[in-house]
Amino acid sequence: MEKAEHLPLVLALPAPGNGPVIDEEPLLRALAEVASPARLQVRPEGLCRVGRAGFFVALARAAELLLSGKARRVLVGAVDSLCDPGSLENLLAKGQLLCSSVREGILPGEGAGFVLLTRASMHRRDEPRAQGRILALALAKEPRHRYQSEPSLAEGLTSAFRQLHNHPVAGLRRVAHVLSCQTGETLWGHEFNRAYLRNAALMPEPLVGHLIAESLGDVGAGSGAIQIGHALHVLGELKPVHGQAPRALVYGCSDEGQVGAIIIERGT
Repeated sequence: MEKAEHLPLVLALPAPGNGPVIDEEPLLRALAEVASPARLQVRPEGLCRVGRAGFFVALARAAELLLSGKARRVLVGAVDSLCDPGSLENLLAKGQLLCSSVREGILPGEGAGFVLLTRASMHRRDEPRAQGRILALALAKEPRHRYQSEPSLAEGLTSAFRQLHNHPVAGLRRVAHVLSCQTGETLWGHEFNRAYLRNAALMPEPLVGHLIAESLGDVGAGSGAIQIGHALHVLGELKPVHGQAPRALVYGCSDEGQVGAIIIERGT
């Protein structure tokens, strides 16, 4: 009988204070049950409680495990719901819930997603074909985030885009599509516009993008995982240009200031 593989789990969750306290133990037990025959390993540092940008932080922590040789594969997930009574009450109290008295608010949603991550050099021929490749990952912090008084100058998102543009592989050509984890609120639109103009050479021309809130509402920490799946679907519909596979940029910004972004392409 084949020995069960120890599979580290890195999981993105809502930021503390945004709604009710999450009971993580039942969630982790349920994930362990469906992960058989692999045995999930969850350490305290494997839980990323930073909200909408959490999945990108989780990817960075998973990459550390892979690059250090501590794991051959890592399960990276994200889960959130803003539809439960506690979350709705929290949004209402902050004046962020879209309703008759709040025209500049969010439409709550919920979602979850998981990816199995490995290094390209460690992928085995007898394993399923990789659906995509993450070419570059960038993290940054926005000092003028939502919960402070000064308007954002998009310093965090600008930095994340610039890191991708300066990457020796991912930054060599434009991406074909931009996928945002943000809501439709004006502040996020202004932030993207500033960061986009400062990194226009990386962006599609003309600009082509998708806002997750347009289809699912605000799914919080679950956004990044869902948008990666959507990015792979979009890229699968595009034809190679001059023999080169098209790429997509996926990014997310937490209300508390964490920013994350990746460039991804379909597996070959």
